[in-house]
Amino acid sequence: MKTSLKLITLFAFTLLMTACSSDDDNTENQSLEGQGQSQLIFSAFGDIGCGVITVAVDQLVTKTMDGQDPANGFVYCQDSSASVVQWMDIPAGTYTYVASCSGYTWTGTRTLGSGSCSNLSLTVGSAD
Repeated sequence: MKTSLKLITLFAFTLLMTACSSDDDNTENQSLEGQGQSQLIFSAFGDIGCGVITVAVDQLVTKTMDGQDPANGFVYCQDSSASVVQWMDIPAGTYTYVASCSGYTWTGTRTLGSGSCSNLSLTVGSAD
């Protein structure tokens, strides 16, 4: 009985970690229908330990975050902690990003649908 509980717990933890650390374009978009345009959010998953992370997204203002795991562990679309950078009310489209801190760089693109909220969690393992 204890072995099966451990396996279930391990499976659930693995599933959660896989979902939270993905940095590809197959992201889950939370519907913001009726709430204006789209939102783009970046956060750290775990304490990356590289200091301030600068996030530059084409056509948008460059922002910084502290590079630590958000206090609540998960980011939601209206999160305003120092561990999150977000752009609100931006047009749908494809955005190229470069995020960097001492020793790590992340690059890629994010595609936002109309009225969506897209979150990308930066991890040590997802750095370029």
